[in-house]
Amino acid sequence: MPTEHARAVALLDAYYAEQLGCPVTMLATAAPQPAVVPCARREQRSGLHVSPVLALWRAGGGAVVSASPPYADALRACLAGLDRGVSAERAASWAAANVPDVVAREYPGAWASVSRVLTVGLQGAPALSGAAVCGGDDRRWFWALTPAEERAARAEASWSTATVANIAVETAPRFRRMGYGRAAVAEAVRAVSARGGAPLYLHRVENAASAALADSLGLMTYGWVLEASALDLPAEDLRRLPPGARGALVSRGVFERGSVAAHWRRVYAQEPLLESDAVGGAADRLFTALAVPGRVLVLRALLRAWGPAHVEDVALACGLGPSAVRAHCQALDDVGLAQDHLGGVFSVPPWAVSTAMGLLAAASDMAALHGGGTGGCGAGSP
Repeated sequence: MPTEHARAVALLDAYYAEQLGCPVTMLATAAPQPAVVPCARREQRSGLHVSPVLALWRAGGGAVVSASPPYADALRACLAGLDRGVSAERAASWAAANVPDVVAREYPGAWASVSRVLTVGLQGAPALSGAAVCGGDDRRWFWALTPAEERAARAEASWSTATVANIAVETAPRFRRMGYGRAAVAEAVRAVSARGGAPLYLHRVENAASAALADSLGLMTYGWVLEASALDLPAEDLRRLPPGARGALVSRGVFERGSVAAHWRRVYAQEPLLESDAVGGAADRLFTALAVPGRVLVLRALLRAWGPAHVEDVALACGLGPSAVRAHCQALDDVGLAQDHLGGVFSVPPWAVSTAMGLLAAASDMAALHGGGTGGCGAGSP
């Protein structure tokens, strides 16, 4: 009977073979050089974002580079410069530095990222920790509790397929480096393994905190995944973008393919709004409400919940106290950006979601276009 680790590796082999468009045997069998596989699904787009290359270097196995068909030959020539015998991790890092040049021939400004993929180790699911952990009814969310029963960290087991669950963790800032994130992840890994699935814990190679958490649980490296991405914009539009604008515009659609003028036509069509005193007063109230420190953070958390969320959950996501979050939610309710469901539960009403997202997108785009930084909306580090 296969061990938990062997079963997880087999399930991940099948999962990534489907993602890469290759036979499972190409991942399970070591090879001296990466195999480049043309794959039509790499041509799919998400908004303005395109990822024509996805690659996996499997620990102890093979390496497969899945590429949009027009790039296949150029990638083979590029990867021929990779030294044979280097470790899978070093090979992925080398490819991250060189593959974007191939993609940049069509998409200037292409970039690549490398993530380490881990799963349950040889010893099976992690042992119980000292922190109390509770799970949601659907066994998707796992909370690590403080002695005072505050929710300090949560792990999510998101089932990508019927057999593979991607595990992510978020820890409230004031409870980081105290073992709560570790406890939540351990419970999620145990739950996924108990259902016969493969836990998939993935982190960027530069995220030292996530790497330390995974190693402390005895999770084992399955491999390294590389994704090369770009903005699907004409070269003349890309040249207009200052440094920092790339990330802000991914999947935003601010610039339509082939024409910046179309964007400005939509803007000038709304010029009558500038003459309305009523609109000016409403704008004053809205922007005054959003100017309070922490309020936009709460609005982002409500949007990320995609539905009603309790103030305690929002507080954990924001690193704020529940009473402060409640006050922020009530203030957002006053200007129409939140809805009070009673019992400490709030949401962004469906009719306000696009407006709220548009406000955040506009702020991020303006910061990027003027050389400023943009705040990410991702989960916190463990």
